[in-house]
Amino acid sequence: MTDTQLLFFNRSHIFIKPLQNRRFGFTRVQKYNQFFSSGLIHKRIQCSMKSYRLSELTHAEVQSLKARPRIDFSSIFSMVHPIVDDVRNRGDASVKDYTERFDKVKLEKVVENVSELPDPELDAAVKEAFDVAYNNIYAFHLAQKSAETSVENMKGVRCKRVARSIGSVGLYVPGGTAVLPSTALMLSVPAQIAGCKTVVLATPPSQDGSICKVLYCAKKAGVTHILKAGGAQAISAMAWGTESCPKVEKIFGPGNQYVTAAKMILQNSEAMISIDMPAGPSEVLVIADIYASPVHIAADLLSQ
Repeated sequence: MTDTQLLFFNRSHIFIKPLQNRRFGFTRVQKYNQFFSSGLIHKRIQCSMKSYRLSELTHAEVQSLKARPRIDFSSIFSMVHPIVDDVRNRGDASVKDYTERFDKVKLEKVVENVSELPDPELDAAVKEAFDVAYNNIYAFHLAQKSAETSVENMKGVRCKRVARSIGSVGLYVPGGTAVLPSTALMLSVPAQIAGCKTVVLATPPSQDGSICKVLYCAKKAGVTHILKAGGAQAISAMAWGTESCPKVEKIFGPGNQYVTAAKMILQNSEAMISIDMPAGPSEVLVIADIYASPVHIAADLLSQ
């Protein structure tokens, strides 16, 4: 096997083979996992992944692979501050302008009420895969709800920890090079279980202005509003509120350095919002034994 490998997915088997067109060995693994058989990967998809063997690397090469990228946030803050201020002052008009400038999409409406949107047209296999993912995520987070146990720690004094849902939340789902409906589910399902009344999901639209896969997940998970914008302008719209976008109390979700900078700026502003955290690059470690499916391991790595 060469360092650069390709995964080819089809309905019945998954083949792992080298990039070069020459003789090679391959493994064929039956797909027994419901997530795969439900058809998330319902068409022939090619993904690339470079692999390394630790025993074959020098110390310098290992250190190079472990090195994390460093971002100069001072320059990014200077670019994001004007966007944050402009959205505060001009609202929807500002969001439209930045979306046309950065995403090359001219929006008719910035925010859509989810209840008024028709169901998106998707292949049955894709819908089935999203349904499976939704059910798994829902079952997990539902089990995390803590019981409000009342304790009498001294005579006449009862104490308990009470959890209350946040009234309005903003969820950011990145777009650009890849559509991330899985992120939409991961963010919106906990909000649905918590009982948040207003849930605004922001995501960059495709070139034709559609967000079909994200919309399907949003409707299923009880999102109330879709903000068809990305970047610092989307974060700013949810933080300040605009003519069409409700102001939220807390913003969740990953994003690039501009999204992260906007979240950091706005949590210390008059917008009076909180954020989950400043997100950084994903780091994934998979620990597997001889019984683990290499297909599932590879899929987890490639998803990042």
